[in-house]
Amino acid sequence: MKTDHRREKRSQTYAKVILMASGTPGYLRDLSKQGCKISLLNPVPVMKDDVILFKIIPDDENNIPAFKLSLKVFWTRYDSLYFSIGGTVILPEGEEDKESLKKIYNYYAGINQ
Repeated sequence: MKTDHRREKRSQTYAKVILMASGTPGYLRDLSKQGCKISLLNPVPVMKDDVILFKIIPDDENNIPAFKLSLKVFWTRYDSLYFSIGGTVILPEGEEDKESLKKIYNYYAGINQ
């Protein structure tokens, strides 16, 4: 049985993502202030401790602009449909990206902004 050792609950999410280096599309699957999981339509060559940059493209209905986020890879997994990557969120340097990250976290956590 798998044990979850996360310190913070991750909110289930659904936003489009694009890896900046390769243009590989996928989806943001869960998110917390410490980490996230992205599922890609095609596998990419990443290893534990790599840092990947991707763009999050939220649904139009939540009025959050697209923004960039970095992830330090902790694990990768294959399943029947997706290549998934999980890891630690690296906080963006730009104020607009920080604000967008806060908004999307609050949106999926069900917190009113």
